[in-house]
Parts: sequence; structure tokens; C-alpha cells
Amino acid sequence: MLKAFKLFGAEPVINEPDSAEEDDCFNGEDVVHTDLDFELLNIDSEEELYRLPMHFPCAAHLLSLLAKADADSALSNAQFKKKSKSAIGKLQGIFNKQQRSSLSKDKIKELLGTLFVIPNDTRWNAWFDAIKHVHNLVSDLVTVKKVKSNLKAVCEFLKIPVLTSEDYLFISEYVSVMTPVSYALDVLQGEQHTQVSSGYLLPTIVVIRRRLAELALKEPPLAICKPLVEALQEGLSKRFDRFFKLEYFQLAAVLHPKFKLNWLDYQDEEDLKLKNQIITRIETKLKAIDAEKSSSLNKSVSPEDERDFFTLLSKGGKQENFSNSVWKMELSRYLESKNTAELSCLNQFPLIKQLFHYYNDGLPASAACERLFSLGGRILTPMRTLLGDINFEMLVFLRSNKKVVDSLAFSH
Repeated sequence: MLKAFKLFGAEPVINEPDSAEEDDCFNGEDVVHTDLDFELLNIDSEEELYRLPMHFPCAAHLLSLLAKADADSALSNAQFKKKSKSAIGKLQGIFNKQQRSSLSKDKIKELLGTLFVIPNDTRWNAWFDAIKHVHNLVSDLVTVKKVKSNLKAVCEFLKIPVLTSEDYLFISEYVSVMTPVSYALDVLQGEQHTQVSSGYLLPTIVVIRRRLAELALKEPPLAICKPLVEALQEGLSKRFDRFFKLEYFQLAAVLHPKFKLNWLDYQDEEDLKLKNQIITRIETKLKAIDAEKSSSLNKSVSPEDERDFFTLLSKGGKQENFSNSVWKMELSRYLESKNTAELSCLNQFPLIKQLFHYYNDGLPASAACERLFSLGGRILTPMRTLLGDINFEMLVFLRSNKKVVDSLAFSH
């Protein structure tokens, strides 16, 4: 798939040196803006009839690399490495004992009233959820002493070094630092918002940056995980700065009624300059759409117009001037309206709605596609190999939209 985009994809305009690490999915080539349409090439050419749109890497994959590869660079700090290895090593030992021994599992359940969440090696979120579960156990001020005492008993029973106060401090700070990254992953993968689109990407990264900046300036300062904050900030810049230079994602964010311009910092000169540039680009596109609609209306002549001697009077300059201001009024009303996640509000702004669909029909992450492939595998089982294409597509469509189908059935 990636080879197809390299051979037939849009040509990059901006080339910047990229990291040589193997896990960087840009593979040394910067990605720049082009329209997300198939470009019709020279029809006389038998080799190339179409050019694929520009290839965007999966934003969720980049965030996973941030949480794993970039976060690991914080281990270059000796103190952070020591505290991290101590706490995570003990937790890994507890998880292994619970997973391998039913006797250990019963004892943990008896002492804590619950079992630990067991992480897997494929998803970073699973490891974060496991650490967060431990943090939640000891975060209740009412039961914290009892839980820590029971955790000590668990460690002694499993013959694992007991978690110390520094281990608990590391766990607490680690969860505070990594929570924005974990939540952002859930958002971009569509686990928090079912209508996630390309417009979510830049605001999501801005929120992570601001949360990390707050943690870096926190008083009292972080005792252990400050190197982790710095590593994540550096990783965010390395992996996502280029997205802020792409017109496609800039317009996608502003044209989404949930965000508009609120992801830009008006106290920052660069953001103010970017705001003016984005509004200018949107105005240009709205003017073109409005002009195209006006010309198509003027060209269409109904039988009533042909019989009306005064038809030409309705196409005078005043009406044309008013038409030219329609898109300006609509953009102004849109930007002044209240931010909302309800996309139905776009019905009030038909020109904005048309642009919204152009820039927000794409997905920032491939998780939704992966879910669809997984769903298809559960439907096309070895016992249903004779299932026809049409029936298979209908089953996948209905199963993937089960909530909508169920709500319609319930309403009737």
C-alpha cells in the first residue's frame, strides 16, 4: 500500500531532513498538502491514468511511537531511569505472577478485592491502563493506607520487592504526564468520539502541548518525571510540527464547528499570522464556491424566464454585489456562533458545510479501517465461504452501524 503511494502519490513540495530511525513512518520524505482527490493524468498514457492523493501517516501510530520510542529517551537521565526501572520492574513481576498462577490470582483477589489489569505487548494503551489501575487503587484518601498495606502483603506473598513510597510517587507522576497522550490516542482512534475526522488532529496535539507545558511549570515541580515531560515535548515537535504547516489540516480544524479558531493562541504572533492566513484561504475558497453556484444559476433559464420580458433586470449589478457578500456574511456568522460538536449546525451554513465535507471526510487514524477489516473477518468465517459479495457488504454495513440500526428499530 505504501509503495503505491510512493509511486503514484502526489509529489512533495517541501523537503526537510527527517529522522533516520526505523520507526518513523515518514521514511525520510516530508508530506505536504495537495487536494485529497484522485488526479486524472494524461489519458493517452497507458502507464499512468490516475495519481493517488498525498499519503498521511496514521496519527494514532505516531502517538504510540511518541509514548514508547520518544518516552524511552528520558531514560538517559540516570535518576529517572533508576526510579522507572524500580517501579515498573516490580509491577511487571506482579502482573507476571498473576497471569501464570491461579493461586497468586486468588490471593490478589482476596487481599485487594480486584485483580490487576494485565497489559499486552502490542498496544501502549494497555500498559498505561495497567499502571493507571494501580494508581487508582492507591489514590483514594480514605482507603489508601489499607490498600498500600494489602499491596505490601501481595508483594510479600508473591516474593516480589515491596513497592516503596518513591515507587508510588513515580506511578502517580507517570500517570499525570501520560494521561493527555492516552486520551488523545482514544480520541483520534474514535473511541471517545464517534464522529472524529481530520479536523481533530491539530486541536488534539495543541491540548497535549499545553498540558505538558503546564506540567513542566508545575509548582511544586515534578520530582521524578520532568525528563519524561521534556522527552515528550521534543517528540511532539519532531513528529507533528509538519502537520501544522499543511493547509489541509489547518482548514479542517477551523471548518469543524467544535474547534473553529480556539486551538490558536491569540497571544502568539505566529498563531495570529496563521489565523489571518487561514481565514484568507477560506474566504478564497468560499468565494469560488459561491461564484460557481451563481454562474450555474445564471446559465439555467427556465421557460418562465424566456417568456418574461424583464428577466434581464433581475441580473443587475445590485443583486451581484449582494451575492458577493453572502459568503462573507456566512463566514462571519459561522465564526461568531457557539462552538458545538453537533454537525447539524452546519445546515445553517451551506457554503461552510460544503468545505467541511471536503476537508473533514478523511480520518486522522487508521483504527476505524482496522476495526472494519476485523469485523469482516468475523463475518466471513470458514462456515460462510459461499457468502456472496453483495450479502457480505450488507452484513458488514449493518454490523458496523449496529447502534444506528438498533436505535431506528427501537424508535419504530
